[in-house]
Parts: sequence; structure tokens; C-alpha cells
Amino acid sequence: MSGILTFDTFQAGAVLLVFMVAGDWLAKKLKGRLPSVLIAGLFFMLVSWTGVFPENLMELGGFSSLTSVATALIITGMGASMSLRTFAANWRVVVLAVCSYLCQAGAILGILSCFMGFDTAVGALPGGSMTALIIQQRAAELGYDDTIVLSVLFFSTQAIVGSLLAGHYVRRESRRLLALPRTEDRRKEEEKPVAKALAFFDGSNYGNLCKLYILAWVSSKIGALIGVNSYILCLFLGVLGAAAGFVDQETIKRTGMENFLYFVMMGNIVAGFGRATPEVFARMVLPVAAVFAIEVGVTCLFSPLLGKMLGFTREMSVALGSNIMMGFPLNMMLSTEIAQSLTDSEEERAYLSTEVASKMVIAGLSTTTSLAVFAGGLLANCMG
Repeated sequence: MSGILTFDTFQAGAVLLVFMVAGDWLAKKLKGRLPSVLIAGLFFMLVSWTGVFPENLMELGGFSSLTSVATALIITGMGASMSLRTFAANWRVVVLAVCSYLCQAGAILGILSCFMGFDTAVGALPGGSMTALIIQQRAAELGYDDTIVLSVLFFSTQAIVGSLLAGHYVRRESRRLLALPRTEDRRKEEEKPVAKALAFFDGSNYGNLCKLYILAWVSSKIGALIGVNSYILCLFLGVLGAAAGFVDQETIKRTGMENFLYFVMMGNIVAGFGRATPEVFARMVLPVAAVFAIEVGVTCLFSPLLGKMLGFTREMSVALGSNIMMGFPLNMMLSTEIAQSLTDSEEERAYLSTEVASKMVIAGLSTTTSLAVFAGGLLANCMG
């Protein structure tokens, strides 16, 4: 028995896939009301409490070093699927997401500081893994154990609350869009010819993969040079690459590796749920519940007000405002799975991808991937 549970590369990968298959099956039964990756993550978290499976399955499966590569390639492919006009028109998404994040972070720090102190409240700052890591490292230097515990627990569970909130409103917004009459603008968008890529490596799976690697590599170099997160540049260069004809709008599919790239990226999220141990839950359950109450309340109240001024519906405003709790790629997967559950038409799914999924990705990248990291570093330096 001990030999069977000594995880090697293949066994670790197979276990992750079993959880993802179970999540996918149940998500279909629930008609997309919960994203499959969230269900798989919850399953993994509960099973990991038994001690049967190790927490470091990604490392044992050899996927940990591939996660950043898979994420960069998929974001570049997402950018290539967008037109320059669509990308430029989403400035309102960035404004809404950024303002919503600032309001959420301000409310959390202001309220929790009164009861737990500023240093502990920083541990509840919303954001992605990099933000949590910055805060936890600073708290470890100062010996603030409660801040570390709060940060770990909040980071480990915020995706659950964010997915439930965003999923509800993304579903309502998607249904509203599908019920709209086919306007002339929508017909033109659907009938617009797909941009043809240059002959460079055209028609080759390796060639299309090489193009994405080149754009991702250029993004990483420019990002290191100017201090901008490379994932944001991946999206931007993907848009420019498609506009210039270097890649086409379906390059990520033409690589022949789309499913494997998504598996690597989703596997990292599923395995991450193992960080939330029962001990961590017991220590900080009340502060975390308070944080989520504040964050959900601010999102549902503030985002629609700003969204109305920017021309968004209430549903889209709340969905965009909740991105800071999920970020990429969970926001994209949630939007995609909901679209697949609502319609079998490829045209309508593409329409929802443009109107919903792309906006969710841009909102997540502008907050979780960039602003939250900056805010986390700034506030971590103020601790002590």
C-alpha cells in the first residue's frame, strides 16, 4: 500500500486529472452553475485533509515549472482572438475593475484595522498568489503569525466566494445577451472574416506554437525592461500579432496543445486548494467571514453605481468587480463553461466570448495581475 501511495510523475498527473474529470462531470450536471475547476479544487481540498494525497502534486507531476509558460501562451492566444477595436473599447472595463478593487481594499483595511490592527488587516488584502506571497514574506520577517494565517486562508478560499458571485451574474448577463435581437452590429461582428496569418510557419502545429512562444518571450523581455507584468503584455502583443497577421485568431487551437495547456494551468489551481488545512480554517474563520462579507457587500453596492455611469448592466458590473477574488484563468474558465451550458451554437459562444469572457480576462489582468501586486508591495512595506 505504501508503494502505491508513493507518488511519481505519472501518478501525480493522473490524480489531478481524476479530480478534474469529476469536477467537469458535476459541473455539467449543475449546468455550469459552478465552474468545474472550483468543484475539482474543493474535492481535492477535502481529500487532502485525510493526508492520503500530498499537497505538492504539481511539483511531483513535473507541472509546476510549466504553469507560467501555459498561462502566458493562453493569454497570448486570448489576445489574438480579440480585434484592436475590441481591445481599445475595453478601457471602461479597466476603469471599473480598478475602481472596484480600490474600494474593496479600502473598505477591508479601514474596517478590519479597527478591530484587528493594520498589520493583520493587510493579510486580507484581495489579490492573486503574488500579492499573497509578498504579504506573507513580510509578515514572516516581522513574526506576525496571525497575518500569515489570515493571508493563507483568504487566498485559499477567495476563489470559492468569487466564483459563486461572478458565476451568478455572468450567467444572468449571458442569458440577457442571448435574448437580445440580432442587431446589425452583432451580425457584422459575427460575419467578420477571420484575419489570415502570414505564411511564416503556417499550417504547422509546431509553427503556431512557435509563434505564441515568440510573442510570450518578447513580452517577458519587455516586461522585465519596463517593469510591467509580462501577462498584460502577452495579451497586448497577442492583439497586435493578430492585427499584423503574424498569428490568426485561432492560433491557440491550431497548436494542437490547447487541452494540455489548460490542464497544466487548471491543475495548478486545483492543487492550490490543498493549502487550506482544517487548522487554518479553525483559527481565522471569523475574520475571513468578515472579509468576504465586506468584499461582497462593496462589490454588489459600488460596482453597479460606477458601471451605470460607464454603460454596463448591473450584472456585468458585479461580475467585473468580483474579478479580484478570482483573476485569470478562473474567470475565463467560468465564463466559457457558462457559455457552453447556455447554447450549442458556436456563433453564440463566440459572441459571448467577445462580450463577456474577454472583458472578464481584461478585468482580472488589470487588477489581480498588476494593481494588486503593486498595492500588496506598498502596504507590506508599511507593516511593522
